[in-house]
Amino acid sequence: MDLSYQFAPDPERAAALDARMHQSLADSLMHIRAEADRTDGLDLAPLDRLIRLIGAGERLPPAAFGWYYELGIALFDQKLAAAAEALVQLGRIGPRPSELPVVTLNDSHVTDHGDLYLRRMGREAREDDIQAPPPELAEPFRDRLRVGFALLDATIPDLAGEVRALVHEILLATGVEGSASEFDGASFYQLWGLLMLNPRFHRTPVSVAEVLAHESAHSLLFGFTFDEPLVLNADAELYPSPLRRDLRPMDGIYHATYVSARMCWAMRRIAADRGLDGEARAAAEAAAERDARNFASGYSVIEDHGRLSGTGTVLMAAAHDFMARASR
Repeated sequence: MDLSYQFAPDPERAAALDARMHQSLADSLMHIRAEADRTDGLDLAPLDRLIRLIGAGERLPPAAFGWYYELGIALFDQKLAAAAEALVQLGRIGPRPSELPVVTLNDSHVTDHGDLYLRRMGREAREDDIQAPPPELAEPFRDRLRVGFALLDATIPDLAGEVRALVHEILLATGVEGSASEFDGASFYQLWGLLMLNPRFHRTPVSVAEVLAHESAHSLLFGFTFDEPLVLNADAELYPSPLRRDLRPMDGIYHATYVSARMCWAMRRIAADRGLDGEARAAAEAAAERDARNFASGYSVIEDHGRLSGTGTVLMAAAHDFMARASR
């Protein structure tokens, strides 16, 4: 598949990445189907059904990708009970809804997948003790999210289209109060299409637009790691991150640096909209300046220590070129 590596958002490219992820899922399910056919006691019909759905052009929710990983791990470890449970869950999954779901861990349609989400989220879930937010946080945030999307639609429609092509479910969650650190947003390769947002943060439409630009850029990078990783550094190599207090692997530095450029781009576009009130434009300008500083900080670490793949090199060069032009 011939994809553009341009820095600017592109809804058609994002849709192509989503289609490629689904085709890869179908191919992997067919491989599992062939290998597991010799295993007694497993009902593999759910795999046939999902393969047919993808082949018919349907798109699946994030839980389908998460349960696929659970199934593969269970079969590799020869844990047949866990494999059977993953197959049952895969059998309950249908096409994703046309409207973007905004859910919490205790919503009825998430009940079967809540523990899955926490397992596939990995380190962040263990560190922050992720939990469902109370209604008094969740409901006002749903309203702010609608207004934030409307701001993107009005000022940066290409970014709004890209977000909708990459993000297929928004999970509202918080950390336990008093924890040492608390996330404000996260996305996960093994839960393709899931974006987790913390309603304790992002109090204005501008900040909601910024976090949508942030987290969808992570998903964009996940989509580009189809053939090779972005960086070749070992995960054990840790460096300062522009967006985290703790030391991070180079892959995390790369992500933080690229998404900082994407946020800067979005905030500058919003700040240039004369239809916004002065307070919103000032907030966008301040955010753009902060994002630019974070990009410069992360880029210096990548320059000094990063070993990038071909894909990682081209993508970061596009981000650097934008930031260089924007600073003139």
